[in-house]
Amino acid sequence: MGELNCHFVSRFLTKPWEFGQRQLWYYDFDRKQIEQKSSKSLFAQVGRNTAEIETCLNELIETPISNAITTLVPSGAIDNVEIREWRLFRALNLLLLLQWSRASEKESHRSRLGQALSWDEATLDQLVLACQQTHIVVGLCGDPRAPLCYPSHGLFALPIRKQSGSYTAIYAIPLTEYYAVARVPRDVNMDDVFQTITCQGGYLSNSSVGTTASKVIIHPSVIGAHGAATAARMIEEAREGVLETVSLCREMNKLDQQMYEIWFGSAASEQPNRRLEPTA
Repeated sequence: MGELNCHFVSRFLTKPWEFGQRQLWYYDFDRKQIEQKSSKSLFAQVGRNTAEIETCLNELIETPISNAITTLVPSGAIDNVEIREWRLFRALNLLLLLQWSRASEKESHRSRLGQALSWDEATLDQLVLACQQTHIVVGLCGDPRAPLCYPSHGLFALPIRKQSGSYTAIYAIPLTEYYAVARVPRDVNMDDVFQTITCQGGYLSNSSVGTTASKVIIHPSVIGAHGAATAARMIEEAREGVLETVSLCREMNKLDQQMYEIWFGSAASEQPNRRLEPTA
């Protein structure tokens, strides 16, 4: 038997971006152009994972979410209270927790995926329960006029302000072209997050290009409406905007830290989580 074709971004997640015979449009940041490829081979690598890892990904994450996605998204919001089915709730948490390791090119990161999936279900349940103490899972609705992109990492970061005043990042994974699921620290004001996304049309869509993803899938409606050349320029401009936002948030965190030290002294400045986390 030959080696498995392993997707590091689940194929069922990119299905809303497909056209024709399961083709995908994507922008390549290295080649500076839009290209197309089959969803069978885009964001995939032969022999990347063992059969055991692929089976665990399918059973623990992909099947529970894909079976529920048609009813999950139209409900309007995802949160810890609304998800009653434990296997689905666990799957969403594991998707958000493990996607970075799954997509990483670093062997040390990818080994963590195999390690986590080697745990029995009782241990994974305890992991998710522990995560509930510090984070919640929420759904984010984008502007229906601005479809999300799908970055090659499988997730993207949104800079947001914590209740302490400093900026951090939450990580979101698109479930459809207009809807993403995110893992959010409990010390974040979610009303501010939803207001930012709602009031700034296209904010979620622009953020979905990420800061370091080498490729992003583009919805075919964008190509149809604007053409490939204009769509490519839009993607590049969105990336520039995201990088500027991240840089601004980091500078504001530095100023915030400096002001804190002026008022309270450097010895009192040992505040946890005051930096913007690395972005995808």
